[in-house]
Amino acid sequence: MNSDTPGSSVDSALTQYIEAFRPRIPEPYWAPIAGFVRAVVHDAWPGSFPTTRQCLVSVAQYVRWCHQTNGLPLDRATIFNASAIASYFSHAASHLSATERKRRHNTLSRVAATLLSGTAHRTVDHHVSEPTPNSPYTPRELISLHTWAIGQPSARQRHNARTMLALAAGCGLTKQEIAFVQTNDVELDDFGVAIHVSGAAPRTVPVLADWEDVIREIVAESGKYLFTSSRGGSGAHQVDSFLVHSHVSELKPVIGRLRATWITTHLHSGTPINVLLQAAGLTSLLSLDRYRTFIPAVASADYRHHLRNAATV
Repeated sequence: MNSDTPGSSVDSALTQYIEAFRPRIPEPYWAPIAGFVRAVVHDAWPGSFPTTRQCLVSVAQYVRWCHQTNGLPLDRATIFNASAIASYFSHAASHLSATERKRRHNTLSRVAATLLSGTAHRTVDHHVSEPTPNSPYTPRELISLHTWAIGQPSARQRHNARTMLALAAGCGLTKQEIAFVQTNDVELDDFGVAIHVSGAAPRTVPVLADWEDVIREIVAESGKYLFTSSRGGSGAHQVDSFLVHSHVSELKPVIGRLRATWITTHLHSGTPINVLLQAAGLTSLLSLDRYRTFIPAVASADYRHHLRNAATV
């Protein structure tokens, strides 16, 4: 990205600066992506301290959204794909000023161009682990998460823990969406329970039957918002804060994994792909590709049955 070459005194100082960088992201969310972010910025080589800081901030926030909100694997080609960058600025950057949006877009585009063109600067071994997608929880892990939820020390914390589990694992909502669901967004009728989601991807999501009673109980306990803060407000940062300060157990929930659990449940159950994409707020089949590895293989007889009995539309 810059003409400064590795091996100079600037190289050493910038490397130290990158390795010491710590963004305003809660530690449980920064730790899993820190090595990947630092390696990306080092290899993109911004070349000056101001440009490096801008690059670190932009990449850190973007990678967090890709990996923890949308479940993308920590893979450079996947995360720095042009469509992923465009989706980020369409759905997750509305709080930024027009000037800052343009600056960050330019930064991420330059990083992508450098990394994917094969001209990245590589002199430091960052020992980045092999990237894997957010894996769904097993039935046993979900039981552990229920135990975590009911083990929170106060009624409000127990309510928020159960709300987060039900909205993420029961209908695949993202952190931002969980924070803003109101009681009047919940539809209870003879067909079950559905959540009317607002925001960047407005839609109606029927709740999985196993989670319907939990949602009904949560609605009965709630004020304006299902997920509430101690100050009576709501916001995506409140979900982060709650997770950071929640009572520790063997297993803490990760919203990306809860959403992955909901998605793989539908894939395994044969929910039509177009229906699942709509309910998940997704627009591309590519978004589901990373979950294929978690779908059990089809028995030979079922394989033939499905393909032989498909009806022409």
